[in-house]
Amino acid sequence: MLRAYRSNPEHVIKHEEIQLEDHLTYEEVLAQIVDKQEKELRRKKIVMVKVVWRNQGSEAATWETESCMREKNPELFNGI
Repeated sequence: MLRAYRSNPEHVIKHEEIQLEDHLTYEEVLAQIVDKQEKELRRKKIVMVKVVWRNQGSEAATWETESCMREKNPELFNGI
């Protein structure tokens, strides 16, 4: 059951400005890489990295191919 909301000045949601394109989309920016794993297919191994995006929390992290992330963000892989 829902209850009525009682306003509280301490309930302030922090947010960042997002630059929207003309067609109301935005480009997601990679914040950090938190994990790495290899997927093995029959004859090929694919390296995957778990990526945390800047405008989303760590619970919304996604698995992306390492080669794709290296192509788009080479500066994050200098220490790896």
